[in-house]
Amino acid sequence: YNPSSFALTVKLSNIFERRNEIGLVKETFQSLIDNLMLKDEFYEKQFQELKLKIDERDEQKLQQQQQASISNDSETIVKQEDLTSDELQMNQEFERIKKCRELISRSITTCFANEMKSVKRINGNKEARSVFSQARKYKRITWHVFYDYAMMEFHANEMKICLRSLELALKYFGKDIEFIIKYLNFLVFIKDL
Repeated sequence: YNPSSFALTVKLSNIFERRNEIGLVKETFQSLIDNLMLKDEFYEKQFQELKLKIDERDEQKLQQQQQASISNDSETIVKQEDLTSDELQMNQEFERIKKCRELISRSITTCFANEMKSVKRINGNKEARSVFSQARKYKRITWHVFYDYAMMEFHANEMKICLRSLELALKYFGKDIEFIIKYLNFLVFIKDL
């Protein structure tokens, strides 16, 4: 068993689900989530260190520009476009790490959403709500788990909880266009717009 494989985790949890072994289903997903969280912490540390270096570099360049403008020495003005190859490489590495962080956070969200759905099929909404509660504690959760939870409650005829979950997601992800479109489409669907 590979604890970082999403496909194997889902397959294994499906086997446990057919046997109604909820503890093993949760343990399987939690193992994958823990593994992804370790990667998340690694990339978060790299991201913060590189961000600090870039901020310091930019601050130095800004100070050089300010000194050059005070002395009116046009030859010493440092342009932002004149980045060295090391600086360009640092910017590229920063973007790569940023994308990795986004991918991992989306992967963790997907794991929580799938665990929530599996647990619901075995034990119902009450147990799935505890998974949702656990997912919300992750600092970089995406809106997808809120939407999946809301749809789970909607299909269980719990409209009040469904709308409350979507409103909570709107509070956190109100600037995410993809979420706004999903939310508005849902409101149109239920004729509540």
